[in-house]
Amino acid sequence: MLHYNKNHIKLLALMGTVIIGLLSFLLFKDHIPYGKEEEDVRIVDNNDDEIFTPDHALQNQQENEESEIIKVYILGQVKYPGVLEVPRDCRLNDVVEMAGGFLPDADLMRVNLAIKVQDEGMYIIPKKGEELPETGDIIQNSSMIGSQGQNQKININTADQSQLETLPRIGPTIAKNIIEYRKQNGPFKRIEDIMNVPRIGEKTFQGLKDLITVN
Repeated sequence: MLHYNKNHIKLLALMGTVIIGLLSFLLFKDHIPYGKEEEDVRIVDNNDDEIFTPDHALQNQQENEESEIIKVYILGQVKYPGVLEVPRDCRLNDVVEMAGGFLPDADLMRVNLAIKVQDEGMYIIPKKGEELPETGDIIQNSSMIGSQGQNQKININTADQSQLETLPRIGPTIAKNIIEYRKQNGPFKRIEDIMNVPRIGEKTFQGLKDLITVN
C-alpha cells in the first residue's frame, strides 16, 4: 500500500492543475474571439506602378504636344539666320533670341514678335527701308506686319500650295490634302467644311477661322 506524505500530495495537486489548465486551453482556444485582431488587419499594396486612366492619357498627350520640337527658318536681320529647332508654341521673339538677337538695322516696326511660330514656317526680319516681294514663299511665310497681304484672308478655294502653308498648323502635307479635297469634292461652300480635310480637326480650325474665306 502506497503512503503519500504531504510533499507528494502537493506535487500531485500541482501536476493536476497544470494538466487541467493545458487541457482547458487546448479545448477552448478555437473559441477565442478574434474580432479585434481582424479589425486591425490592413491590406497594403506595395505596387508603386501608376494606374493610367483616360484622364492620364489625355494629360500625357497634352504634355507631349507641349514638349514637341518643331523646325522654323529665320532669316534677315538676325545674327545667326538659319533653321532652328524650337518648342511648339514658341513665340517669334524667342526664336530671334535663339538666333542671336537683332542686327542694328532690323526694322522692328514691321515685325510682330508676339506671334506663335509654326512648324516649317519661314520668318523674315526685314532691314529698315528694305522692300520685300509681295508674292512668293518668302513673303507668304514671313511674320511681317504692315505688308499688303497681312490683313487679307486666304481663299481656301483658290489658294495654292505655298499660300496654304502660310496658315497656322498647315504644313506641306495638309496643304496638299486641301488641294486634293478641292479636286475630288469641288469648292468649299463654307469655311467649316475645311474640317472634312484629313488631319484638320476642331482645334486646327479654331486657329484658321479668322484667317480663311471661301469667297
